Amino acid sequence: MTEPQKIGRFTVQGVLGTGAQGAVYLGFDPSLERTVAIKTLRADALGDALARERLLGEARIVARLKHPNVVPLFEAGELEQGQGIYLVFEHVEGQTLARRIDGEPLPLAEAVRIMLEVLDGVSAAHAAGVLHRDLKPSNILLGPDGRARVMDFGIAMTAEAISEQNRLWGSLRYASPEQLLGAELSTRSDVFALGLLFYEMLTGQRAVQGESVDDIYEEITEGRVTPPSHLSEGGDVRYDQIVLRATARTPDDRYADAREFRTALVSLLDVRLERGSSGALDFLMRRIKRKPDFPGLSHAIRDINRLSGDAANHSVAQLANAVLQDYATTQKLLRLANSSYYGQFGGSIYTVTRAIIVLGFEQVRMAALSLMLLENLRNDSDAGQLAETLMRALYSAMIAKEVADRMPGVGGEQTFICGLLHSLGKVLTAYYFPEEYADIRLAVEQRRIPESVAAHEVLGLDYAKLGQAVLHEWGFPADIVRTLKPLGSGVLQKPSDPERTVATVSAFANELSETVFEAQGDLSAGLRGLAERFSVALGMDARQLDRLLREAREKMHEFLAGAGLPPHARKALKRLEDNLSGQRGLARKAGQKSPQEPDTNVRVEAAPPLDGMQKLDVLLEGVNDVTANLLESFDLNALLQVVLETMYRGTGARCVVLFLAARSGRHLTARMAFGDVPESLPGTSFEYSGQDGHDVFSVSLSARKDIVGQPDQRQHDLPEALRPILRADCFLVLPLVVNDRAVGAFYIDLAPGVVVDEAPMKALKTLRNQAVMAIRSASRR
Repeated sequence: MTEPQKIGRFTVQGVLGTGAQGAVYLGFDPSLERTVAIKTLRADALGDALARERLLGEARIVARLKHPNVVPLFEAGELEQGQGIYLVFEHVEGQTLARRIDGEPLPLAEAVRIMLEVLDGVSAAHAAGVLHRDLKPSNILLGPDGRARVMDFGIAMTAEAISEQNRLWGSLRYASPEQLLGAELSTRSDVFALGLLFYEMLTGQRAVQGESVDDIYEEITEGRVTPPSHLSEGGDVRYDQIVLRATARTPDDRYADAREFRTALVSLLDVRLERGSSGALDFLMRRIKRKPDFPGLSHAIRDINRLSGDAANHSVAQLANAVLQDYATTQKLLRLANSSYYGQFGGSIYTVTRAIIVLGFEQVRMAALSLMLLENLRNDSDAGQLAETLMRALYSAMIAKEVADRMPGVGGEQTFICGLLHSLGKVLTAYYFPEEYADIRLAVEQRRIPESVAAHEVLGLDYAKLGQAVLHEWGFPADIVRTLKPLGSGVLQKPSDPERTVATVSAFANELSETVFEAQGDLSAGLRGLAERFSVALGMDARQLDRLLREAREKMHEFLAGAGLPPHARKALKRLEDNLSGQRGLARKAGQKSPQEPDTNVRVEAAPPLDGMQKLDVLLEGVNDVTANLLESFDLNALLQVVLETMYRGTGARCVVLFLAARSGRHLTARMAFGDVPESLPGTSFEYSGQDGHDVFSVSLSARKDIVGQPDQRQHDLPEALRPILRADCFLVLPLVVNDRAVGAFYIDLAPGVVVDEAPMKALKTLRNQAVMAIRSASRR
């Protein structure tokens, strides 16, 4: 190839390199008096005139990239006589990364530093919508200052500009599978090359070793990259996950772009700095707590756990109040309470309070915890992956309860919760650390290592320790927290006490659920292994396992049919059905559907807040519910709690409080409340002044009339004792008068600007009158 003397206005001073598509020359710019690098691309390599014009247009886009880790493109033009085009870059002294590697792995610290700088440079290109398309060690320049710079954006372009004519431009050895297979290219294609580049720095060897075109093609499209630590003595296995993720054959399994790749690498470095004792756990817990949804979820679950084991009437109100703070959970819980899952009680439960009274404290606690996890742990970016993890946990819970119900002295509800939470560490990782979770799954699939080993490599600890830490944060009792501890391998012995029994059942349920979801064809081998492992501990044989799987599946369908199928769970549920359908004894006739199976074609979103008509419906349903209870033998405290909850949900109030009067004197005391109630309110007492008083309770009780308070028309204030506790912007006071004696009042604290219309007001008065009837009836007993 003859060396030209000039290219455009630039004087050629020497050859820096040659390639299949052209050459790179050292040049001099006489106008700006600076040395430059000039890359030429021959016409026969470019294709037709349209392709040349398109590449020139893309070069103008690349020329706008300004980043310290990118060698800038100054300008572009056409060679004389249509011989091709040229691109003018800054000339930087230094050596290429290919020469720096030279067949030897780089020190880990240096490799990571260079990789972060390369990712910074490519991230700038990706943010501008530009794909580099030729990332390889020889296109990374290490300057005299040690800084890495990405160079040779000669064939870079936007994804939209890629055509069949230019698809295969670049180095074949660093091409992505989709590039060779004719599929759509994206930033994930650059990520693949970046993964190969990082591999080379860590090992000193090319990831793709083939010599012929056919060999290279086969390696890239069908092979798997060997984990770098297997080739480099003293290599860190955690960097294997970074490389394997970046070089996954399927684009969706890779990092989305260079920025996401960099974030994953930085996160790994942060975890490395936290190593030692509980450092990794502390680091992960800090990351979880920074998520905005975690404090709210923790608060709701802690409130429920604080009430665990106490079914006294006041705890019924507290549990109902805790559930009501999560609106979507409330709606689903009430649907579930009236579903076939609790079939004997169907169609008559309108309040959480009533659900607790009818179904039992532990049953509602069990359902509420399940629904809170299913409802609050939602992530649209990794919805399918997370949905399957949650479905596995729910199926495990159903299995655990079915087993416990057959065992004397073992609480089915607590065992359900333990089965649900046994894989909590895995669920939380899928939700809060989707990148790390994908790395773990990839390591299991590609390296055939146990999931616990992969989790420890990626997170620095196993799932169980993360789950135990969060359960402790959520206030679960120590005996439940301990059930997450792995039981060990091999055949398990019969548990020696109730706690070990629950731990064994929940571990068995979790392993059985995982076996079903992970099945690749026939389940028989996996079930035989489980039957052998738990034969002594639980006395399970293969026939019993078959029946257990069927019954747990039906219970799960009933639960989801009542609660509503979580978003994106259709695929996970279908996977369960497909895997079970091949198991003898569980197969269905073609097209047959379980009568309790949820409609998997319906996506159920989180319920929006109630509108005016829906609130009125809640009030009217509550009136009907109380009426039905008044006709039967009723518990006064429970009925008053139903009234309070109905008022709370039917008005959208900030809180509703029942004040009751002392038998002698003029003292009112806050006895029951729902909603956002300050801790100092329950038990607060104050004296009201009767006819001469001006506070709202004195006026309401002495005049026997309802008081409506609005900021612009309020004539009466709260008693002094309540002023620091209740907001009192907008409120209702509904007096309770029995046999002409004032016995108390309902106080409804409304949101600012809320006006209660005529129909809801009538319903509220009816509920108040029902409460009066209940108090009068109870006083006669």
